[in-house]
Amino acid sequence: MKDCFSTYKEQIDHLLTKRWEVYPARDESFEELSRLLSCFTDEMLSEINQTNEYTKISRPIEIGDYINYPVFICGASKSGTSLLPQLLDNHKDLFVMPGDSHFMNHFANNRWAFHELAHFWIKRFVNPSGKPPFWFLGEKYENYYNFLKNLKKYLEALPYSFQAVVAAANGKKNVQRWMEKTPHNELHADSLKTMFPSAKFMHVIRNPIDNIASLKRLHKIRGRTRNVYTLARMLKKLFRRAMVNQNSIGAESYRIIYFEDLIQNPEQIMKEVANFLNIPFHSLLLTPTENDQPTVINSMYEDRRISGKIVNSNREERWKNELTKKELKEILHVLYDEASALGYADWLKNKAMKKHNIVLSNNKIMHYLEKLKQRI
Repeated sequence: MKDCFSTYKEQIDHLLTKRWEVYPARDESFEELSRLLSCFTDEMLSEINQTNEYTKISRPIEIGDYINYPVFICGASKSGTSLLPQLLDNHKDLFVMPGDSHFMNHFANNRWAFHELAHFWIKRFVNPSGKPPFWFLGEKYENYYNFLKNLKKYLEALPYSFQAVVAAANGKKNVQRWMEKTPHNELHADSLKTMFPSAKFMHVIRNPIDNIASLKRLHKIRGRTRNVYTLARMLKKLFRRAMVNQNSIGAESYRIIYFEDLIQNPEQIMKEVANFLNIPFHSLLLTPTENDQPTVINSMYEDRRISGKIVNSNREERWKNELTKKELKEILHVLYDEASALGYADWLKNKAMKKHNIVLSNNKIMHYLEKLKQRI
């Protein structure tokens, strides 16, 4: 298989480029890429089964204590949950899994077979997010073959299949924690804390108007229609969960991070994040990477997709082009209580809002805000 890897890689690279050209849409190149990666995985699995060369391990401690110390990134889709792990990726004390890992949805309550895990993760390690950098484990055949060999042996030693994937993919030494990001992790925070008592959580929150405008654009690009009122109700639920989690789990383990602060003052915020995780701050934490390679920001706007840089741009014109006056009113009506409680109390001071004649009763806002605080 190693001898024909260059042929596989040439075909895969061609499809990766085609996939990136239409990002974030998914066309026939995405399906063809998935098929080719399945063939690539089958070839490696066949070779591993023939040689059967792997050594069993009997104790998780041989992997390292870090395997029981995860960090879970929480937040809504398009809220900035991709940027934070990208900034932490280059730290020597952390191993950051790429993309959305879906630990709770797929792995927490299921023991995956080796063959299934192999296919699931090779696709994600070669094409983590549909944008550069590709080949998360590097561009050598041995990296993926060795990942599968290690995965096979670690599956027997660890309680969760996902932990085996982390251990097999991690190429760093003396790691302190591993990091997993999936939107809506906050809805499972109590369960995650029960599974991993030493877990820490970082919940990224973004101004709901920007967040919903970005979500609406994403669905439009992918040919789907999503009701803005439904999106606002979803964010309302997640915002409440953020406050409930921080109260129940404790601020020492659950931190809320504002996307606006992160892009406007990254050095200060990343110093606070490093302190929260008990790791030393380094200037590398200001450069977004994936497995130490400069990465492209996960924006819905092409001019913001700059590799290896944090983009801090004016948001006003963006959401004005995406949301109607009716939709803005719906967002404010649904979310004002929770957004105000989380610090977005200056919505109505925004000039663009005034231009759209968005007016709510301050007395009504304060009434609901006090009721919300009593429930939390």
